[in-house]
Amino acid sequence: MLVPFPHSIQVGGLEYQVVIDPKLLEKEGIVGLCSHNELKISLFPLLRGLMNINFWHESIHCIDKVFFHNKLDETETNALANGIYQVLKGMGIEIDWEE
Repeated sequence: MLVPFPHSIQVGGLEYQVVIDPKLLEKEGIVGLCSHNELKISLFPLLRGLMNINFWHESIHCIDKVFFHNKLDETETNALANGIYQVLKGMGIEIDWEE
C-alpha cells in the first residue's frame, strides 16, 4: 500500500516540514538533511526505496534530537532507518513520493 508522502511530521512539540529538494545534492553534497534550526527535513529525489530510507534516517535524527539529545551516531541512525523501512515494506507500506 502506497501512502502519500508527509509534508510535515510531529516530533514532540515540534513540527518538521518535509520537502523534496532537487538541488540538495548539488548544494550540500548529500541526499538528505535534517535542519533543527529550520525545523525542516530536505530530501533529494531518488528511487522510492532510497527515498523511504532517507526519510526515516532524517526522521530518526529529529526524534534523536528531541527525545535523546543527539545520542545516536550515524551507524545507529542508518541501522534504525533501514530496519523501519524493512518492517514497513514487509507489511506492504511504502511512502509514495510522487504527487
